[in-house]
Amino acid sequence: MLILLRILPFVLGIVNASLFLLQARSAESYPWYAVAATVFLLASAFLIIWKRGRGMSDLRLIIPSVLAVAISGYALLLAEGFFALWAIPLFVGGLSFVSLELLFLSTFVSAWYPVNGLSHVNLALVPITFWFTAFTSVGLTVFLNSSRIIPIITMTLVSFGMFYWTSHVEAGIASRRRWALIGGWFGFQLGVIGAVLPVNLIIHGTIAALCGAYAVRTRRYGIMPPIPRKLAVLESLSFFVFLTVVLVTARWV
Repeated sequence: MLILLRILPFVLGIVNASLFLLQARSAESYPWYAVAATVFLLASAFLIIWKRGRGMSDLRLIIPSVLAVAISGYALLLAEGFFALWAIPLFVGGLSFVSLELLFLSTFVSAWYPVNGLSHVNLALVPITFWFTAFTSVGLTVFLNSSRIIPIITMTLVSFGMFYWTSHVEAGIASRRRWALIGGWFGFQLGVIGAVLPVNLIIHGTIAALCGAYAVRTRRYGIMPPIPRKLAVLESLSFFVFLTVVLVTARWV
């Protein structure tokens, strides 16, 4: 059984990439292939943890990857061309492999597990999921004339979930809840921006990704060991410069 679990990350990476490729090629079957890939990832993570007899709290580390796969399926609503046929399937396949591989190492071969490996992957997923969510949600209002409440609801829910599940490994329940509420409020504001700002979809995604990355970075400032003040100032200035450049050079529609 251990041998099967050892090759499970690689096998699931191929399976999930194939499922998303099938989903991109068969719009009439949407969203079932993407749903299957999401369920397979969660079930595989549960199997690895269950065979080791670990607590369900360990499953928390894989939830951001599961959410990212689900949001990738959501992004297929509007994705087309290279983005739909290659970029998203390869991203989902790679993410499925990396997240399960790290979970396996942390569970069975802890000596090989990079320190906070899954936590770092989860933080990297925040700007990616924000980009996918903003791009697709705003796109629905543009191309399908859907309600402008959609970007507000989706960004609020995604931000709430990602802020909660990417909390620091040593954070208590109160801290998780507090940051989840902050994340929800933050996502709500991004959703409002998505609903009213007259720029194209790529810019909406970029704004959400930049703001999401900076928000989770500022959360790190309150965790030991402390970040040097000069580094914090440099990061803040860099964020505002990048955001300003994006807005100034964007084509307003």
